[in-house]
Amino acid sequence: KYNVFVTADYYRQDALHASQRESTKTSYLPQIGTNFTSDATYPANISQTDPRTGKPYGFEGWRNPTIPYPGGATPESCAPPYSFSTSRSPTRCAFDYASVIDTIPGYETANVLGRLTWDIRADTQFFVEGSYYRGKFTQLLSPTPVQGANTPTPMTLPASSPYYPTAYVAGQEGGRTDLPLVLQYRTLELGPRVDVTNVDQWNGVVGLQGMLAGWSYQLAANLTTNRQVDSYVSGAVYESKFGPLLRSGVINPFGPNTAAVLDLMRATQVTGEANDSRASDYGLGLTASNDVARLPAGPLAVALGVEGRRESLQQSNSDFIISGDVLGGVGAVPSLEPTHRNVFSLFGEVNVPLAANLEANLALRYDHYSDFGGTTNPKLTLRWQPAKTVMLRAA
Repeated sequence: KYNVFVTADYYRQDALHASQRESTKTSYLPQIGTNFTSDATYPANISQTDPRTGKPYGFEGWRNPTIPYPGGATPESCAPPYSFSTSRSPTRCAFDYASVIDTIPGYETANVLGRLTWDIRADTQFFVEGSYYRGKFTQLLSPTPVQGANTPTPMTLPASSPYYPTAYVAGQEGGRTDLPLVLQYRTLELGPRVDVTNVDQWNGVVGLQGMLAGWSYQLAANLTTNRQVDSYVSGAVYESKFGPLLRSGVINPFGPNTAAVLDLMRATQVTGEANDSRASDYGLGLTASNDVARLPAGPLAVALGVEGRRESLQQSNSDFIISGDVLGGVGAVPSLEPTHRNVFSLFGEVNVPLAANLEANLALRYDHYSDFGGTTNPKLTLRWQPAKTVMLRAA
């Protein structure tokens, strides 16, 4: 009088690095006119143009003091993760982010599904089913770009820094060694930005199905909940913490830093939950079908249904996401306050045999949404089979 089944699966896929495929291992493809390399590099590019006014207070344009020879960089001087870029003047090494990111994130998923069906009597069944899904996705992005031309606070190296390239700046036309340097820098020493997303989803259905007064019916209630939590693990930095450290002059943007300075840099990293997104859907539905008449060409079949459900959604962002205090991030993103809507639906369908080889189907559905109103959707289909091996459909 009963049937039970349970199925479970686990799946894991390692990350596919962009560097593992010829078509994605570089973002600099001059043969097809593609150049998505970045001026935010390590060693850093420098300028003395004020990014807030667009006017130079020293030399204009980006330079790299680690390439002092005339004419700029050469293809041979740009080792991975850098690519030679002829689109920049003077020619210089640009950061090739494709060499350090994942094309497909590494992930693992687990899923369990079970169902119980019990015969209450010959024409009535009770059923209950449930499922649980768990997914974990790990995404690697390129190390944080520190771009003084694109941040609300200055990303500069002061003239008092021991790493200030005094001789190089003095050799540039218009260069002033008493002014700070605007940087296009990348925190390569902190490694890639690592982002982990965990997803949990529960689903449950309970109901009755069977025959009642000649009608086949199903009455069921369902509940689905989903939660997705996105967390920063390493690599991303607070603008409010990294900026002052950089402007203090202790960071060497042109070469390796000491262990003590690296510890200071790591202390500026953003870690913890970035956002917590939740959704739920619960409702009740009833469907019934029956052959209500016998026509010359066959039975006239009717199906009717009604359902109601409530949908909910919310997203809670962390303080550093709300304020946009993530260097190289997407800016300030507010939380989404809990929001709900109720949906009520009526639907019906009738199948009409017009001839032995011709039938029509008419359907109508009405949905009412509490947040924007109702919508009515009709449908008409025809099925004609003039021969055993030929069938035509129209809708």
